[in-house]
Amino acid sequence: MKMKRQYILAGVTTLFASLFISCSQEDVTDESFPQPAKEIVFDFEISRTRTITEGKKTFFSDGDQVGIFGLKRGTEEVLHDNLDYHYLASSKTWTAESSITFPIDGSDLNFYAYYPYVAGIRGVNFEFAVAQDQSEEDGYSRSDFLSAKNETSQVDDESITLSFVHQFARVEAEITVPQGEVIKSVDICAKKTAVIDLAKQSVTVKPDEAAEYITMQPAGERFRAVIPAQDTGKGKLFRITVESGATYWYKTVENIALPENEITVFSIDCTNPSF
Repeated sequence: MKMKRQYILAGVTTLFASLFISCSQEDVTDESFPQPAKEIVFDFEISRTRTITEGKKTFFSDGDQVGIFGLKRGTEEVLHDNLDYHYLASSKTWTAESSITFPIDGSDLNFYAYYPYVAGIRGVNFEFAVAQDQSEEDGYSRSDFLSAKNETSQVDDESITLSFVHQFARVEAEITVPQGEVIKSVDICAKKTAVIDLAKQSVTVKPDEAAEYITMQPAGERFRAVIPAQDTGKGKLFRITVESGATYWYKTVENIALPENEITVFSIDCTNPSF
């Protein structure tokens, strides 16, 4: 495009030299014709900073979606707002609804991302609630909130890495029921909603929300759930329902901290007379 324009100007100068004799080459500069916007290639990874136990690993799977924001560095101006990137396992690639580019003026951008993607979110401050029933299909995985940021990217970077971190607490319960009983469901009493600030990578439980029972997902010999990091409070923390219709309760007599990015395991023996 630039070479073509220079050629046209040269032709005009040849034909009308007397009219343009005062013009100089300085009138045509690189700033007059900025370079086209450069499409950004992202490299997504998941940090293994959560407490790891044998055989546990987190990875993106086919169809997973993340949301990405691009803010002009040093400002709160959002240039790319909650763009949807989804993963294709067959090709090990991420595709987007529309490509993200650096501004043509060469400005640097800060990038913030989260998983799982939620349509309708605008801006890097929002609320996110886990599924009420995490035993349903994708209920657990769609509740496992992760976030990432990159505030050091440069316009000439070949790719930009976004390393995701688990932001919620993971709770697991290992349960023993009386002989002959079969567990139907296990619920944990907790607050479901977190207040998110992606720019600060801040995730806090919504303070004025009431705790309610969240159905956990069966996982081998344990049941598991992800919830915003919080203290449990005192009282009936777990509800265990068996096929015969009986209900068992696991009660706490003091607050128990459920930290973000960690796995907290409870051993519950429903054969204990205290139940």
